[in-house]
Amino acid sequence: MMLTTQGRVSSCEGVAGVDGLDSATKVNTPDNVLTGLSRLEKLILTLTYYEGLTLRETGTILGLSEQEVRKTLASIERRFARALDEDHAALEMA
Repeated sequence: MMLTTQGRVSSCEGVAGVDGLDSATKVNTPDNVLTGLSRLEKLILTLTYYEGLTLRETGTILGLSEQEVRKTLASIERRFARALDEDHAALEMA
């Protein structure tokens, strides 16, 4: 990960769990929700869940407020929940 002089992330190269997740597809499955996330969303997930940082620490590294990190995580969680519901409904129909 590379930081600018303002403390913002300019690259997420070498951050565990981020490389290779940039292709997006149209089918709404949990895997495709993950691949459809923006670089910032991937960084927030990686820093918070994989690296174990607090929301405040994640926000400081990315130049965001704790509230912005919290809102972004909530949005991601809602997308995953919808995808899981759709995936489950598709399995029930099959």
